[in-house]
Amino acid sequence: MTEGESTAFWNSFWPSFWSGTASGAITGLITGIVVGYILLKYQRGVEERSTANSYARELSVILDELRTALSKDDVLSIQSVRNTVPHAASAAGAILKGLPLTLWQESLPVHKKLVGHAIELQRALAQYDARATEADSILQRKIREFNHSRDSISANDSYYHKLAVGRLFGVSTEMLLPWLESSGPEAIQRCDQAWEVISKNDRLSDLAIELQERREVLKGLVRHLLAAIDA
Repeated sequence: MTEGESTAFWNSFWPSFWSGTASGAITGLITGIVVGYILLKYQRGVEERSTANSYARELSVILDELRTALSKDDVLSIQSVRNTVPHAASAAGAILKGLPLTLWQESLPVHKKLVGHAIELQRALAQYDARATEADSILQRKIREFNHSRDSISANDSYYHKLAVGRLFGVSTEMLLPWLESSGPEAIQRCDQAWEVISKNDRLSDLAIELQERREVLKGLVRHLLAAIDA
C-alpha cells in the first residue's frame, strides 16, 4: 500500500468509525431509556395492584362490623346535644375513624360508591358535632344563669340540660318526664316555665332547626351506606 493509499484509507476509516460508534451509542441509549420506562411502568403497576389488593382486604374486614353498626336502632339520647347523633351513624363513625378512605376510593373503583358514602358520613358527623357542641355550650350558660337566679346549685343543672335537649328536638315535656324521673302536672309546669326562659336565644333557635335537619341527613346517609354494603 502506497503512502497515498494509506492516507486515503485512514481518512475514510476514522469518520466511519466514529460515526458508527456514535450511532451505536445513541441507539443503545434510546433502547435503555425505553426498556427502563417499560420496567418502571411494570413495577408501578405491580405496586399499585398490590396496594389495591391490600386495601380491598382491609375494607372486607370491616364490612360485617360496619353492617352491624349501621343496623342499630335510632334512639334519641338527651344526655347532651352531642349525644343526639343517631346511634348507627355514631357507631359507624367510630369504625371509620382513622381509615384511609380517600386512598381506598382512588384505588378501589369497584367500591367507589360505597367508600364515597362513608366519606360523606364522616363529613356529616364532623359538621353535626360542631353544631351540637355549640348548642351544648349555649345551654350550659343559659341553664346556669337560670339556676343561679333561683339560688340553685350547679349540681341541678344536668336535670334542665336533659330537658332542654329533649325540647330542642321537639319532644314534649310530658314525654320527657320519665327520662327526668319526674311526674305530675307540677313537674310539667315547672319544666315548661324553665324551658321558656332557657330557650330565649336566637342562635339556639337556629341551631335547633339546623340540628334536626342534619340529624335526618345522617339517618339518610346511614341508609345509603348500608344499601351500598348489601348491594
